[in-house]
Amino acid sequence: MSVSQRQLFGGAITMELPTEFHDVSTMRQVPDNQEVYSLPPPDNDPNVPGPCIVVELLDYQKQCTNQDAAAYYFQDLAQANCVSDDNMNFSPEQLSVTPSFPNLSAFCSGFGFQNISPGRDVDVGGTPRPRNEVWVKVEIGVMRLETVGTDLLITLSIPSSSSHGQALHVDGFSETFRRAIETLSIQNWGLFG
Repeated sequence: MSVSQRQLFGGAITMELPTEFHDVSTMRQVPDNQEVYSLPPPDNDPNVPGPCIVVELLDYQKQCTNQDAAAYYFQDLAQANCVSDDNMNFSPEQLSVTPSFPNLSAFCSGFGFQNISPGRDVDVGGTPRPRNEVWVKVEIGVMRLETVGTDLLITLSIPSSSSHGQALHVDGFSETFRRAIETLSIQNWGLFG
């Protein structure tokens, strides 16, 4: 796998990703607090989105304990995707590699599976669309930066073309996710205000 260093948030953060991942902001608008990179849909099923990695700067969630932060954000993503509790599962698991930089209060991680319906429920004319459910493996890492009031969230979503997600139900983190976490570096702490 060929990788390249990516400049996130104007170079304030860097990390290595596979060269095949493309910057989504060149194709559509991305919120200022996010950096999004993805692969195109697989050739064998263009209805299934390609893997996507998102780096987000979020407000530090004081109500969430350090050890529960990954589960908290996994649940938050599930709610945003309208995933019911019986269509997901999550396993907190600490990566063997962790980012190392000053001001890191804690790092937690985990992975799980969500059964989502990508796209919109209706087309631009308001006509209902059929919902194509897709199983997605979500790998998540949270750098808790309490001193700067930020949770730095990294999620890698890997959709399955299998309707039951059998291809996804594997333990552990992908090499792409491990590499991203291991090479994450904050170059400019001024990003946090």
